[in-house]
Amino acid sequence: MFACIKDGVVTEYGLVARDVINKFPNTSFPIPLENCDLEADFGVVNVLPTDPPTDFNSETHYPINDTPVFTDNAWRQTWQIVPIDEEILNG
Repeated sequence: MFACIKDGVVTEYGLVARDVINKFPNTSFPIPLENCDLEADFGVVNVLPTDPPTDFNSETHYPINDTPVFTDNAWRQTWQIVPIDEEILNG
């Protein structure tokens, strides 16, 4: 997955390779994009996947993607634990 970065801040996240290619229609990219350094020229970074957390009550909560963070010299996926909607819990 990819993210757009401006001044060190994530401005768009959840892009796949096709989204990146479509954002720059007059540019030829090598495939796979995951192996390309796109940040300097396009402000696009590859976000490394991480495992979702498991230390939560899965009967009442679930993990969702959160804004990537730059750590250990790479942009990495982060997670947020959110409650399951009451209607679903009681449904």
